[in-house]
Amino acid sequence: TYGNRLHTSIDPWQQLERIANETAQRGGVLAVPSFAVGRTQILLHMLTRLMDEQRIRRLPIYLDSPMAIDASEIYCEYNELHRLSQDECRRLCQATTFTRTVAESKELDEENGGHIIIAGSGMATGGRILHHMKRLLPFPKNTIMFTGYQAGGTRGANLLEGTEAIKIHGAYVPCAAHIELLDG
Repeated sequence: TYGNRLHTSIDPWQQLERIANETAQRGGVLAVPSFAVGRTQILLHMLTRLMDEQRIRRLPIYLDSPMAIDASEIYCEYNELHRLSQDECRRLCQATTFTRTVAESKELDEENGGHIIIAGSGMATGGRILHHMKRLLPFPKNTIMFTGYQAGGTRGANLLEGTEAIKIHGAYVPCAAHIELLDG
């Protein structure tokens, strides 16, 4: 699909471990714009496994995407159709708080302490992640971590290129948070 670039040889498990630990040490929030099907479930598996192995601090994980929640439940129901065991699927769902409603999503604004939010859309072109980014981007303790290709002109691509402010809901938001790309 993306024949014009090479994937890095960086181990994504080690990279995620570093990003999560650095964000937790700063007392920040790790916000992940993610694609709802496939990418989110892989990320949840990686996070729960790293926590279970005590490679990263156990933090609350919030999945704030109705489509990704539905996909995760289907993923767990039909685990024989992919590589994760039933136990691994159950674990990633048990370790994650699903925020289905807009009210539950807004309640995350009041969450104190370090935590992880995964929400759509993956390139930050829309979805609930925009509300979280609007709140989190101005503060250097937080991290926005992209997990896939960012098409030119999207907020994701602009943030990865180092823009100083990004337009969200008609207003420019300063970008002081750490911006990361999880390769692989």
